[in-house]
Amino acid sequence: MEAGGKGRRAKDAVQGRLELAGLAEGERAPELELAAVDAKGERRRVDLGDDGSFTLDPKLLKKGVTLELGTPGLEEPRRFRYDDFFARIQDDAVYRIPGPAWRGWLRFRECVTGRVRVCRPWRPWLEPFPLAELAPLTRSSSAALAIGSLSPAHVFPGLRRCWPVCQGRVEVFVRTCCCPIVVQPPVIIRDICKIIDCRRLIERPPRWPIPEPDPGPFDLPEPLPEPAGLPEPLPRPGRAEQEMDHGAMYALEDAPEGPGGAIAPALEASVARAVRRAEAAGEDPERIVRLARHLTALVALPAAEQVRYVEAFPELRWWHCTCSTRKVAEVPLQSDGHFDACFSLVPFLRIGCHRRVLYRVSQIIGGQWVVVYDDLATGHSHGLDEDALLEADPRARSCDHPDWPGGRPFAILEQIGNTWADTLVHSTDQDGETSFAGPLAATDGLANAGPATLNTSTPYNQPWATGLALRYGFHPGLQALGITHFRTRVVRVDGNGDPVSEFTVTAPVSWQKYYETPSGDVGVEPVLLNDASLAVEGLCRIPYPDPVWPWLGGQWHVVVDTTELVSGVPRMPNGRYTFVLDLFNNAGQRVVPDSSLEAPGAGDAGTAAFDLRRLVGPIGPPSSTVVVPHKALASLFYVDNLPTYGDIEQILHGATPSATNCQFLAGPADDTVALRYSARQLNGFQWFHRITIKQGLTGPTTTAVESTANVSSGDTPSLSFSSLLGSETKCAFSANLAVLARHTNGFGRVSAYDRYDVAAFALEITAGP
Repeated sequence: MEAGGKGRRAKDAVQGRLELAGLAEGERAPELELAAVDAKGERRRVDLGDDGSFTLDPKLLKKGVTLELGTPGLEEPRRFRYDDFFARIQDDAVYRIPGPAWRGWLRFRECVTGRVRVCRPWRPWLEPFPLAELAPLTRSSSAALAIGSLSPAHVFPGLRRCWPVCQGRVEVFVRTCCCPIVVQPPVIIRDICKIIDCRRLIERPPRWPIPEPDPGPFDLPEPLPEPAGLPEPLPRPGRAEQEMDHGAMYALEDAPEGPGGAIAPALEASVARAVRRAEAAGEDPERIVRLARHLTALVALPAAEQVRYVEAFPELRWWHCTCSTRKVAEVPLQSDGHFDACFSLVPFLRIGCHRRVLYRVSQIIGGQWVVVYDDLATGHSHGLDEDALLEADPRARSCDHPDWPGGRPFAILEQIGNTWADTLVHSTDQDGETSFAGPLAATDGLANAGPATLNTSTPYNQPWATGLALRYGFHPGLQALGITHFRTRVVRVDGNGDPVSEFTVTAPVSWQKYYETPSGDVGVEPVLLNDASLAVEGLCRIPYPDPVWPWLGGQWHVVVDTTELVSGVPRMPNGRYTFVLDLFNNAGQRVVPDSSLEAPGAGDAGTAAFDLRRLVGPIGPPSSTVVVPHKALASLFYVDNLPTYGDIEQILHGATPSATNCQFLAGPADDTVALRYSARQLNGFQWFHRITIKQGLTGPTTTAVESTANVSSGDTPSLSFSSLLGSETKCAFSANLAVLARHTNGFGRVSAYDRYDVAAFALEITAGP
């Protein structure tokens, strides 16, 4: 096609070419995009050749189609009516894009990177102590140094270990905020006062410029006229808008740390009220304090110094910034939780404008996309050159990425629910495949060893109850030894730790796993671990790490229902049990560790070079696990499913008890009242009980008794009428009994085994005889 010639028809189509007018030799050219947009807004790209050639389809004529010409992702492309452009190309096959237009389309490539993680409890017996992970927990170098001088066993309880979120998508947004270079200080003072509600300053704003000598903060002698010619401040944004535009402050990347001075005494009351309002609205109260310090500093300065102060703290211009946000990329998460995204940006920003990047992370949960991290919702943003670390919502599904140590393979019981297995109490050691050496102590098999004294903050010596979810640790090196399956047995033991009876856990176990859907998307599917193809009852496949389609983290290998009934009889009567882990090969033969004191039995496959280990604590290396030299790993549990009992039985007026339903007690001020009650757990696993007596609707509450002892038809200490009534002469009272159980299922205390009772009575002080 000759330049300047008529558009040549190809069948029913018209061919043309795009040309960049004024393009010099060696000058960079933008990437061009031509698209047809129909009346419904559906967009379809028109193919462009390397030389800018294209073909227009006459079937799109007279259908209200628009042509958009620009570069990929351009917010404001050049638009043409399709029919007009079609006719134009018929007359002149070359469309020459003017230089000022295409040069404005030039972009540069920007790339960002980051990682997404979700945090879970730290497993220090399997991993070196990660001091680096304490950095986000410390805000000062002195705190970091103090922590660094401690051994792992003494650092904060509840430290978390974080795992990658490796399946999902990351949407990348760029927020551009433009702020004025100078905002006059009286405007900023007025804006701050609208937030803090320091109305005196709003009514008497400082004169511009402030005359010398400086009158001092908050002591202006008389109302001053409103300065002329000042722009009106922007209205204070609502909470949602404020969060969305909060990135404007972060966009001022060179802002100093902030004011560190005191708050003027005249402001203290207003600041306290503003802080309470911020807390009630879920906003950051620190921002209120920071603004109050800014205000204190500003009003104490002369005019010229106020200007320099505002320049030193660009965040004060935030109210006058305007921001726009647009999506620039969408990329998948990689197997280690990282992501990289590249996109085009206009290379030039006018003075006062800055860019920040925001991320939104989604995963498929329950068959649909769920947002697990969202900077747009929180207002947080990141520098374009920042290696962003994004901590996802607890709902996020992590990959099972345990970073196992090297060395000799082993298997271990790690957790019961969210409780580490080192909390299992045992005064003796395992002395056989399913047994413990006896006689067993009273606390053996319980959780969370501690004193028997009253402690209303933490229950100690807790029995196990309801459903117990066990998580094992299987070293990946076991797979190379041919170990493919595991089995869990429950063995009842007597007071000497010897086996009495046993059963195999056969309940279905499914683990969630990522997979590729037929459409090429990422889905989550349940995978049944139970393997009925082998002749051994209760075998389950070991879910070894999969580097391609990982398992989700935080799943359990077996759940033991301690309340299960068989023919109406509890399968696990209250008492002690060992939960026994056996390992098998793919032929259904048990594999015994070569460190076992017992030789393999009939039907066993023999020994292999691995260990069974027990988590014994204290949490912190060294020696936090020990080798269990037996054919199977047995863990001792004390199971109890008996709830507590609580009942307020009678009310005693002096020494006279009464079980009458409605009781109105009258007498002199020194008459006494007490409660007869029962509070117990017959197997000794009451945490504590408490009776409180509340006066009327809004009156005080008195604790009548608090004890860990079992009580059957016992009496509370007597209380005089005057001590309960106080300034009243008569009133109604409610007595509340709470009997709390110690039981745990590993996820928390089993409050369903608590019992409560309430009684009511009325007291009146009358004149004595």
